[in-house]
Amino acid sequence: MYPAKRIEDDYNDNRPKSEAHARAEVGQFLAEPLEQLYTPSAWLYGYSVALILRDLAAADALCRSAQATFSSDGQATFHTHMALALCARQTGEDATTELTSAYFAMKAADLDQQRRMQPTWNMLKAIYRNQAKAFNDALFIALNLHYEGSEGAVWGSAGHLAIVPLGLCCLAREEGIHVEVQSAAIPHWLFA
Repeated sequence: MYPAKRIEDDYNDNRPKSEAHARAEVGQFLAEPLEQLYTPSAWLYGYSVALILRDLAAADALCRSAQATFSSDGQATFHTHMALALCARQTGEDATTELTSAYFAMKAADLDQQRRMQPTWNMLKAIYRNQAKAFNDALFIALNLHYEGSEGAVWGSAGHLAIVPLGLCCLAREEGIHVEVQSAAIPHWLFA
């Protein structure tokens, strides 16, 4: 079980004040054309927004773009493999190779980067294995990193929302994983 004290207790003054405010934070990213998401980390961010908004057409378009761009770019990074693993899931393909490659790319990074990448990788792995406890444990760590300083986090920050973890919560829910961690950075009504 997670601590009774909610993660954002020290962060309450900065959280979205209402559902409308949080929706506006997410919606601002729809104004960007898909072509702007040409790096794997930006792609992960955009794909997460598509998941949050349940925009299947945008998610499909992003996967087509990622498979065409990242499969042949020759720069295999953690973000590249995570993007391709998510695309494999989207298209019903096996993502084992991409998840394994993401793991090795993560382990090749410096220790601080590894510390920030590990929860995201663990969350996606837990989704594929349908492991609720592992997912929630990794989400808890990811959100603590979000509050520790989101500008350095692998998955970025849209104002006060943890966009990539929130997108992964949407995927987890689709797989029947109950999200137990509570935080203003991942409003449950966005993936309920």
